[in-house]
Order: sequence, then structure tokens, then C-alpha cells
Amino acid sequence: MKYAAYPLYGQASRSNPSINWLCSTSLLCRSFHEACMAALLYSPPLYPAWRAHGLMRLLRESPSTSATEYKNCINYLDIEVKHLLFKKSGIAIDELLSHTPLLQGIRLYSNHDDFNTLIWAQPTAQRLNWSYPAELFDHLNKSNMIMRSFEWNGRFPSALEALETAMRVHSGASFSRLRHLTFLNLTLPEKASDVDIDTAYSLLTGALKHLPDLKSLTFRNCTLLDEDAATMLPIGLQDLEFSHCPCLTSETLEQYLHSGGSSLRTLKLFGNQSMSLGFMASLRVLCPRLRVLEVDMLYVDPTSYRDRDPLYDELLPNGPPTWPTDLVTISVENLRQLSATDAEEFFASLVDSSEHLPYLRKLNIKAILKGASWRDRANLRKTWLPKLENTFLSSAEPSNVTKKSSKTSQLISQRQSSRIANSHLRKFSIRVHPDESDTTTPKMVQPRCEIVNLVISDQRPSQDQFHEDDFLDDAPSDDGEWNGRDMETLSAGYAW
Repeated sequence: MKYAAYPLYGQASRSNPSINWLCSTSLLCRSFHEACMAALLYSPPLYPAWRAHGLMRLLRESPSTSATEYKNCINYLDIEVKHLLFKKSGIAIDELLSHTPLLQGIRLYSNHDDFNTLIWAQPTAQRLNWSYPAELFDHLNKSNMIMRSFEWNGRFPSALEALETAMRVHSGASFSRLRHLTFLNLTLPEKASDVDIDTAYSLLTGALKHLPDLKSLTFRNCTLLDEDAATMLPIGLQDLEFSHCPCLTSETLEQYLHSGGSSLRTLKLFGNQSMSLGFMASLRVLCPRLRVLEVDMLYVDPTSYRDRDPLYDELLPNGPPTWPTDLVTISVENLRQLSATDAEEFFASLVDSSEHLPYLRKLNIKAILKGASWRDRANLRKTWLPKLENTFLSSAEPSNVTKKSSKTSQLISQRQSSRIANSHLRKFSIRVHPDESDTTTPKMVQPRCEIVNLVISDQRPSQDQFHEDDFLDDAPSDDGEWNGRDMETLSAGYAW
């Protein structure tokens, strides 16, 4: 049920229909009730405030009056601070935590953190005079709760105070086994002094050094993350994400990957304005175990509908990329500062590395060429899309798993007999023709990709691109064209 219904919220805490679907489906029978409640309460919907108060009333009930132990179903809490904690109509976070004994993660956020919807809402705007409450961490320590996931938001109320609190509580027992950590809105004022900058660096270092089990680290909208801060990142991570970090460069990332890239499984880079793809020339050596690579080069401008221009001159200054063998997903969108020659080298690197990409299942590339005519773009699309599809796109049909077991066993026995017979024939042919084994055939890799997508355009990217379908009605609102004949039967009576 959880995989069918999640996510429960969209952008800016807009409720999805899956919440009502889970509630209505839970009324069908007892089995559905338990499954739906487990999915709904795994990370319960708390926004708006009336939902949070409804959950509190449910958790206050005695276990003897309900068939399901709702308290044991809650694992993660996503709490919108302004409406649920800052206002008087909200809830008490210490009381909520007292009813969640199996809690593993907390995320305190603001609706203004959603850059895709509210691009004008930056950390300096709509800032709340609210700090992380001390009773939150006191309750975690007293109840011996072990956090697996936590998000620190520099909006509450500033980056320095959030980092100071993080460094203090990370040394406690509740955060000793933290595996997933997110830093959001770590931005300092434009006229910040050198003392404040050095203090922020030292606090960040202190917050990260007490987490030996950390496997996933995310930075979103953090201008603090630059060449100096990147050297403080821990080694041994499996998942790493940098999103909207304008001071992070390709050289800085490559410097970190030299020491910490060997353990990475997932690398996500979204909207980093100063970062080119120069590090990808050595990606195969830097990240040999990488399985997921997602890059989006759309740079959000909070003061305009249009995006920002990149702060680099060349996308691939060190040559075409090299691809790790274990890659399963490659998604690179809104490639900028790319010429037609560089684009062909980029595509050719994928085709040439196809033999070393046996696990690739998704290939998605969207490139924006500079200085190329529509004929050049059409020729590139016509040339390289078939090549990529022939090389990576799988043509195999899904297997039919509904066959009877008797037929399956019969097919297995027939295949075993065929393999035995073929093995005898191969042995016989080897004995008769021993010299034919000297000729080697090139190794071919069976295409296994489920998705191969290539888009080449010259459009300037924007956050929301509208197409013709966005302005069409769901159904024709007018009648069809008149063909000269009336379908209704003519009446001989008067019109009145």
C-alpha cells in the first residue's frame, strides 16, 4: 500500500488524492484496514493543522479501545513549522513524540523551501523567529530514541544557530547511528564577516565528525558549501546529493571524489550554477561502484521567471565522460554550454562504453546546443537516437508469469534436455575441428535498457514549460463542423 500511495504530499504541502484513497480503502475489510493504516501512519500526514490534531486524538486513545496499535506504526515525521509549531493553533511537539516510540526520523520544514513552486521565497524571506526547541532533543535522549534520518534547516532561525545546535546534539546517543542527513538553507548574509564564515566551517566540521554510521548526505541551497567546506565532508558515503549550491565547482567535487568517491552508489547534482561536468572525464576511476547518476543543469533565479546563466564557459573542459561499470540509471538534463561537436563526443562515449555497461536500465539525456541551427539539431537527433536505441534499448517482452506450474516444469525439462544435447554436440565439434577455436568473435552485450530518451533543442530552460496540450480542453467544447445536412427530422408544424 505504501508504494501505491506515496508520496502523500506534492509541492508546497499540497495533499495528493492518495490520502483519501487510503482512508476509504481501509474501510473495506480488516486486512485492508491494517495495510492502509500502516501505509498512512508510516509518515503520517500532519498538514494542515486539523490533520495533526486528528492524529493526536487518535494517539491519545487507549490501546484497549482500538484494534490497531497506531503508535507503533509511526516511523517518520514531516512537520511544517509555521502552521504546526509556530502558531498557537498548532501542536506540542513533545506530546507528539511521546506517542511515537518507534520514531526513526524527523524533518522540520517550511512551505517556502519548495523552489519548484515558490521561487521567490528565499531563506531571507519569510524567515520565522523560531529555533529548534530544546525539549525536542531532551525527549529523544530520555526516551532512548535512535534517529536514522534528520534534516537541519538554516531557516530556523539562521544557519549559524542551526549548525551550532547540530554540533551539540550529534554527540548524543540519539544521533550516534544517524544514516541519512540533510542540510538545507545553509546560507550566510552577503556581508558576512570572515569570523562568521570560519565559525560556520568549524561548526559544520563538528556536526559531521560525530556520525560514524552516516551513509547518505544531502546539501540543498547551501551557499556555504564551497572549496573549503568540501574538504570537511566525510568519507565512506553511499549517497551524495548537491542541489542549488551555487559556489560548488567541478574541481571541488573532483577533489572530494578522489578520496570519498570509491564508496558512492548514488550521485545527484541539481542546479549547481558553477559546476561543469569536467569531473566526469575521470568518473569511472573516481566512482567505480556508482549505480545512479542524476544531473539537472537548470539554475533557478528567485527574482525572475527565467533561469540563470551558468558560471562556466565550457561544459566538458577535460574531454568526454567515462562511465562506471555498475551504472543502472543515467539521467542528464538541461546540458548547457554544449556545442555540436561536444554533444557527439558525449553520445559516442556512451556507445563506446556499452560493453562495460551491462546493468544500465535507464538512459535519459536532454541537451541544449549553443550556436546550432535546427538542421544540425535534427541531424544529431536523427543520427544518435537510433544508435542509442539499438545499443541500449531492450526489445525483450516481459515474461508471462501466469503460466501453470506443470507447463513451466515441462519447459524446464525440455530446456535441460536441449542444453545437454547441445553440450554433447559442442564437445563433438571441438574434437573434430580443433583449429576453429583460435578465431575469436567480438563480445556483444544484450541491450537491457527499459527507457532510452534523447532530446536536443535550443530552448532556454524554464521551471515550467507549457505545451499545446496544456491549453486544450479535455473534450471538444463545441459542435463539429456542419456538413450541410440536418440530422434532426423536419416537423410539418409551426415553429411556435
